[in-house]
Amino acid sequence: MMERMHRGEDLPESPNEFDDTPVIDLIEEKLDRELDDKEADFVSKVEKRYRRYVIEGEIHDHDMVRLNPRWEIVSYDPLELWPMPPGDILEFWNYLAYAFYKKKLPFPDFMNAVTDLEAVQKKMKDWEKEREIAEWYDRIEDVNERPPQEKPIKSEFRIVSTMNEARVEIRENEGEWFALREKNDIERVAGLFSSAALRMDAQSQVIWEHYHAFYKEEGAATMDLDTEPACRFMNRLFRQPALKGYIVNLDEKYYKVVKDKLSWVCEDDPYYPDNFALQLVTKEGVNVSHSVRLLPGREELYQSDETVFPALRVG
Repeated sequence: MMERMHRGEDLPESPNEFDDTPVIDLIEEKLDRELDDKEADFVSKVEKRYRRYVIEGEIHDHDMVRLNPRWEIVSYDPLELWPMPPGDILEFWNYLAYAFYKKKLPFPDFMNAVTDLEAVQKKMKDWEKEREIAEWYDRIEDVNERPPQEKPIKSEFRIVSTMNEARVEIRENEGEWFALREKNDIERVAGLFSSAALRMDAQSQVIWEHYHAFYKEEGAATMDLDTEPACRFMNRLFRQPALKGYIVNLDEKYYKVVKDKLSWVCEDDPYYPDNFALQLVTKEGVNVSHSVRLLPGREELYQSDETVFPALRVG
């Protein structure tokens, strides 16, 4: 009664009947048997969906999922499953069956008694083609309306290091080197990188990706070599032979990573016989007079002002 008040004369006398015959009776007649409880429950679900459609004029993903739980709910907007609204419950069901068929989802075998997918496909063919053409026009229009894309930026990255601090510098389009020290600058470069707007060689990309990971983890724009994470960062990069020439000192001389290890030697103090001194020496026995920075890792390194040595040996 309430439905009739809502829809008035548009509501059929019996929406779930076909030619004055209940749809469940029509299916049983075609099958020449009675439906079991599970089959009858499925028909009841279809009837509820159709009655709801007659009242509201819409069908949704959450209606379809009640008929097949594998139907994916992706939107709460009405579905477009037919070119013209179905005139009765059998036409309604056949459109649903075709939607399941298109998504390779099964429906109960007994419903084949009132299902004609070939007839539905003929109705849908021209409509689906028109929709596909319209979608292509929309895509082309979207492309045409896009603002012109800026050219990619040729970029280079390097690391400039002293004994106390290391920083990453970028050079864009062969301009001047610029140190990444501010959050805004780093995030600008990160945005360009994520949108594929930077053109760089593999070495520069290694530096950038290592540096960006360090920045996100440590929250530091430069590498303070009085801190262990920064020293471990430098150890990782010095371990990559491909970065030769990409890690430089303040004189813009690239660091040499040598294979010969330094050694500690114990020397007696000639003036104080009870004392001794520890001295770092090269493989040739030459004293290392300058300071070195320990870079921890699985294999430790020593960084001097322009040379990086492997882990020491005890002499």
